[in-house]
Amino acid sequence: MTREQTIQLICTVYKDLVPPEDLPAAANETTRLFGGALDSVGLVSLIVELEQQIADRDEASITIADDRAMSQKRSPFRTIGSLADYVQGLMMEVAKA
Repeated sequence: MTREQTIQLICTVYKDLVPPEDLPAAANETTRLFGGALDSVGLVSLIVELEQQIADRDEASITIADDRAMSQKRSPFRTIGSLADYVQGLMMEVAKA
C-alpha cells in the first residue's frame, strides 16, 4: 500500500467516525486527529478499525498503538499524515519479515 493509499484509508475511517457536524471541510494529511474532532475513544476506535482494514485488505497484522508509538518524541497520532507515515513504517517491517 502506498502512502497516498494509506492516507485515503485513514481519511475514510476518520470520516466514518467523526459526527458530520464536527467533520472538517476536507480531511487530508494535515487534519489533526487527537484534540481535533476525535476524543480519546474516537482515536482508539480509529486505530482499531485501521488495523482491521489493513489486516483484511493487505493480509498484514500490525499493531499501531504500541510502546514504540507511545514513546516517540513526536506522536504518530498528531495528524492523518503522521499516522500514515507511522503505518507505512510498520508495513515495511512486516514486508521484510
